[in-house]
Amino acid sequence: MICKKCGKKLPDRAHYCDRCGAKQINNIRNQKTPAMENYDSYRKRKMKYELEKRRRKRKMRIALVWMILIAIVGAIGAGVYSYRYMMQNRSEALVSTTETDVPESTEETEETEETQEPEEISKETPSPAVAPENSDYEVYIDRAYGFKCAYPIGFVTGSLANKNTRLSLVDETGDGEMLISYQKAGKTDTASTLMRSYVGGLGVDPDFNRAGENWYSVTFTRSGRINHRLGTINGDLMHVYYDFIYEQGSDKRSEYEEYIDYIDEFLKNQISKKKK
Repeated sequence: MICKKCGKKLPDRAHYCDRCGAKQINNIRNQKTPAMENYDSYRKRKMKYELEKRRRKRKMRIALVWMILIAIVGAIGAGVYSYRYMMQNRSEALVSTTETDVPESTEETEETEETQEPEEISKETPSPAVAPENSDYEVYIDRAYGFKCAYPIGFVTGSLANKNTRLSLVDETGDGEMLISYQKAGKTDTASTLMRSYVGGLGVDPDFNRAGENWYSVTFTRSGRINHRLGTINGDLMHVYYDFIYEQGSDKRSEYEEYIDYIDEFLKNQISKKKK
């Protein structure tokens, strides 16, 4: 401590200078006590701690944002991969398998197919066997949905018409085309509602339509082509149906009408057997 008047060095917290007698009150007030020095040190440490705490919280928030972004990108990637995988399997699901018997009556169908259980669709596409009872037809079998459908032997595989089509067939010697398709049905859908929804969506008046307890068929002419469809709802709430389409002025019209009659009866037998 130094006297402000004469500059003599004095003991700490001296009230008077022993040389000049000057009062040292203001000098004492400007001096920091040990307690004040401890408080300053404590305040600096506290400020440093708060600053570090805020930095840690900021780092945690940044890390959380990154984790959320990574999760979102991962979910989007998984969704895209699942969609591509589903579409790839859908395109590979087209199959024709060998059938050794085409029943011509409900009784024969019950005997030969009663124990047939739906299986996974094979990725192989062997040529179907010719039905011994009627050499004009072959049989398409889709074991995934337990579905069988006869089709004319002169028809060959065509290009898929839409995302619901499982099998596309065309007549090599004419203009006929046949499609076998599936799509998800609603819980309240019936054969009648499916038929009315189909023709209503196209805005056409059918030339012929009929609905049984669990099947329906409809025929109409549109853009110069005759369209025939027979469909049903299976136990998995799948709308399963086939379409037969040909030109109104086709030279093979009578032949196509015979094909349709045979295929309709074949499918009705299948539906009747499943109901029992």
